[in-house]
Amino acid sequence: MTNNNDVQSDNGLFIGVDVAVVGVSAAKSHRAGARTRSPWEAMEDYVAMIADRTALHAVRLPLATTDVNTVIARILGLQPRISAAFVVGLDANAAVALQQGAAERGGPLVITETDVVTTTLTAMTISTLKNLEVGPRVGQVVITGAHRAPMLGQALLMSGVAGISSWRTSDAHQFPLHRLMEHNDVLVDLDRCGRDSVTANRVVALPYESFDHASVALPGFLSVLCGHGVSALTVEMIAACARSLALITPPGCTLPAPDERMLLSSIARQVTKSLGHTPPYSTHQH
Repeated sequence: MTNNNDVQSDNGLFIGVDVAVVGVSAAKSHRAGARTRSPWEAMEDYVAMIADRTALHAVRLPLATTDVNTVIARILGLQPRISAAFVVGLDANAAVALQQGAAERGGPLVITETDVVTTTLTAMTISTLKNLEVGPRVGQVVITGAHRAPMLGQALLMSGVAGISSWRTSDAHQFPLHRLMEHNDVLVDLDRCGRDSVTANRVVALPYESFDHASVALPGFLSVLCGHGVSALTVEMIAACARSLALITPPGCTLPAPDERMLLSSIARQVTKSLGHTPPYSTHQH
């Protein structure tokens, strides 16, 4: 592979660049026993995936910092050549601060790994309710570690889930998780603390490799949003993408395969509706 996809300088003079993939990693922040690749390794995989599955060009931007203002400044420095930045390596709070700061300063659309994982978790929850033969409209969901995906509860409610509860380990004495789940249908276990309390077919968990989930949702997200001049990702867009994934998920599964042929058209149809535009794929309705 040639290096014409690489960031060569800070002057933003790139040819044919549409999306920046930003890997954010403090120089010596390697967690012991972490199962995931470093953000820079993930960045390389995302660049390859975008090239493989979309018509967009991607540029890589590895940053040896987790300082949100520094990251914002570097993303702003890539304008006007990019229409979106996909950021890997920030926790949920920093991701929100990054998106708000970039928007306030007139930056491009910023999507983070947290957004993509929130989308797939929403879709998996809808699919799990269907597999349990509990309609989403009556489904009751418990979330542990809700701070890891701040928009998840709202996205689930927008997707038609009837009720959301949050549970913390500190609640265990008064409200044991297994008791709580006697009155709820699905556990979205972002803290990975419910394995002994709930049967596996009722649990939706964070992936150990976010890339595995992102490969399902990100190509469609970028393809449709970059074409509409969208400046900020909203929970409506996340819920719309999640619904599109659930619509084409085979029975007994919780997500469609990344190479599912209807993936991009399904995401485009639902997300474009959430933008208030005429869907590009509207020959038949679900």
